[in-house]
Amino acid sequence: IQAEYPGVSGLSDMPVFALDWQTRKELQHFSYYGMGPEENYCDRAEGARLGKFDSKVWDNFSEYLNPQECGNRIGVRYAELRDEEGRGIRLSCEREPFEMSILPYSATDLEHANCREELGPQIHTWVRVAAAQMGVGGDDSWGAPVHDEYRLPAEQPRTIAFVIKDLQQAE
Repeated sequence: IQAEYPGVSGLSDMPVFALDWQTRKELQHFSYYGMGPEENYCDRAEGARLGKFDSKVWDNFSEYLNPQECGNRIGVRYAELRDEEGRGIRLSCEREPFEMSILPYSATDLEHANCREELGPQIHTWVRVAAAQMGVGGDDSWGAPVHDEYRLPAEQPRTIAFVIKDLQQAE
């Protein structure tokens, strides 16, 4: 899969350049080779290390006071998403490592919920594979902006390329 953004001048920064999709909610286990083990972002990765990590979709969901973006991992070379029987998919980087998150809710669900109770039960598992995501910012608790080196200017072209395989075919 490959997606390209040519860059457009005159627009505000992009929060993320990614592909998001839903899968079966039974896909609850994932492992990946990338930065971890905790969530990390381009400007919040000092404590992360490169390695192979295992997790569950619900463990990747941060229960912040207000639902919001969470669970990102940077520098991902591959990720596998499985059900209890070990069936699932493998995502592999084509050229450059990608960023990813695997969550019980979509970005839209998180954006529109004011509290955890508004999210409701999990219906799908949501996968995001990103070429880049803007930094978190907030060097202090008063809303400091994202530093320039962690912003995603809209005029800069972006490409994401990765391979999806059935886990049985990937072996």
